[in-house]
Amino acid sequence: MSTRGFLIVGVLGMLTAFAEARMVRFAVVADPHYFAPALGVEGEAFERAVQGDRKMIREGPAILDAVLDDVLRLRPAFVLVPGDLTKDGEQLSHEEVAARFDLLVAAGINVLVTPGNHDIENPGAYGYAGSQRLPVPTVTPSDFAALYARHGMGDALDRDPASLSYLAEPVPGLRILSLDSAWYEDNVALGRSVTAGRIRPETLTWALRHLEQARRDRVPVFAFMHHGLLSHARIQNSLFRDYLVEDWLRTAARLAGAGLQVVFTGHFHAQEMIGVRFGPRTLYDIKTASLVTYPVAYRICTYDPVTHRLFIQSIRVKAIDADTDGVSFQEFARRQLEEAVIQVGRHYLPLLGLELPRDLETALLTLAGRFAVAHFSGDEQLLPAERRLLEALAGSRSLILRWLGATGLDLMTDRPPADNQALLQLAPP
Repeated sequence: MSTRGFLIVGVLGMLTAFAEARMVRFAVVADPHYFAPALGVEGEAFERAVQGDRKMIREGPAILDAVLDDVLRLRPAFVLVPGDLTKDGEQLSHEEVAARFDLLVAAGINVLVTPGNHDIENPGAYGYAGSQRLPVPTVTPSDFAALYARHGMGDALDRDPASLSYLAEPVPGLRILSLDSAWYEDNVALGRSVTAGRIRPETLTWALRHLEQARRDRVPVFAFMHHGLLSHARIQNSLFRDYLVEDWLRTAARLAGAGLQVVFTGHFHAQEMIGVRFGPRTLYDIKTASLVTYPVAYRICTYDPVTHRLFIQSIRVKAIDADTDGVSFQEFARRQLEEAVIQVGRHYLPLLGLELPRDLETALLTLAGRFAVAHFSGDEQLLPAERRLLEALAGSRSLILRWLGATGLDLMTDRPPADNQALLQLAPP
C-alpha cells in the first residue's frame, strides 16, 4: 500500500474511533417484578397467588441475574429501570434488587430507577408458607428513595419536592428526567395498589422547567417513567387506560412542546414503539417488555449527540440458571404466556355472557394466546386467514364477538416505527 493509502486508512480509523467515542450507549431494563426467594416460592399459597399470571415470578431472580451479567459484559454507560422493580413492594425484594444494582455501580455503570405501581406502600406485599399467605413489610416513598440512593435518587441534579421524580446527568451532555408516575398515595386507604398512573401537576411544572432550561442550554433530555405517555393502540384509551398516565394526550403535548422527544416506559410488558407528532417535532414513547413475561427482552440504545440519531436494539434473554421443563427458556416463557391467556379467558368469557362450545372456546383462546405472543413481541403481523377471522368477528351481531374482533385487529396493527429495532432521527435540542 502506498504512503497515501496508509494515510487515508489511518485518518479513517481515527474518524471511526472518534465517532465511537462520542456515542452514548445505555440499556433499558423494565419491570423485573423481583420476588425474594426467601419469601416463599413453593406451596399451595404461592401457587394460588401466581395461577393464571403472565409473570414468571419464580424465575424472576434468575432472569434478572442473567440480564445483569449481560449488562456487565456489554458495559453501557448507564441503565434505566422504569418501575415495577418488585413483585408487590416487599421490603426484602427491594433490598435484594438494590444490592444487585450496586454490583453494576461498583463496575462503573450508573443505574437510574423510577417506581412502578407495584413498588411503594403496597398492601399486597405477602410472603408464602405452605397454605398460608403472610403480610410482609413494604416500603414508603422515603424508604424507596433511601434504598435506591445510589441508583439516581441520591446524586440527582435536582429532586422534585412533590414526588420521587428527579433530574440526572449520568454522562456529560445528556440529561435524564425520571418521572414518578405511580399513584401510591391511595394504596393504603384502598387496600390495594393502584394500577393507574399520573404525573402530578406540581411534578409536570417541575419537569417543564427543567426541559425549558435544557433547551436554553442546548442539552438533550430523555425521560423515563413507568406508565405510558402515548397510546400505542386505540383500545388503550378504554380497555387498558390504566396503562397510560391520566390525561395523557394533554400531558404529552405539554412535554413535547417543552422539547421532550423521547420517553422510555414499561408497565404494559410489551415491546412497542410509537411516534406522535406535536407541532414541528415527534415525541417517541419507547415501551420495553417485562423481564418476567415473554419475550423477556431488554433494550440497548446508542445515541449520537452530534447527528442526534438514536439507534435502538432489542435483546432477548436466551438462557437462565433455573429449570425450564426441558425446553429452551424462550419456549418456556412463550408457553407460560399462552397458558395464562387461556386460563384468564376461560375465567372471563362466561362472566361476559359468552357461552361457547368447548372446542370453539379452546380454538378462540388459543388464537388469543398467539396474538398475545405476537403483540408482546412487537412488530406484529397478521396472517391473511387471521385477518379474515378477526374481520368476521368484528362484523358479528354479537356485541362481545364484535368487540373481540375489533380488539384483536387493533392490537395486531403495528404502528411506526418498528418495535424491536429502529433508528430515530431526533431534532437538535
